[in-house]
Amino acid sequence: MEFKIEKKEKFNIVGVSKRVPIQFEGVNNAILELAQSIIEQQRNEMRQLADLVPHQVLNVSYDFEEVYLEENGYLTHMIGFATTKENPYDDLNKFRLKKVYGQYSLIKGHFLLPFKKQLQKFIRNGYHLQVMN
Repeated sequence: MEFKIEKKEKFNIVGVSKRVPIQFEGVNNAILELAQSIIEQQRNEMRQLADLVPHQVLNVSYDFEEVYLEENGYLTHMIGFATTKENPYDDLNKFRLKKVYGQYSLIKGHFLLPFKKQLQKFIRNGYHLQVMN
């Protein structure tokens, strides 16, 4: 898994979101259903707002339940774009982040299992999982 950690000032992720079960292996059908629910109008709206690197679709998971290192509980998953703009669209959700250090990962194949392993490595090395919003 390739990744880099980068400091970002406040920005938004704008897209569609849903509470989904935590699943480390295989296809998470709830996330697949979320992706398939996106209509062309929403795609166009998200692209109009996108003004930050990587200028492509982001899959963002947040609001994990306390048991996020185990395969039970729920998290909020959002499919969207990074932007500094406000969201004027009623059919899109916004997740606001203030000054954060973000991990940007290039993962081929299954994504939650490599994410879990990387997260465990960060925690063992003294990092904390925290969203500052």
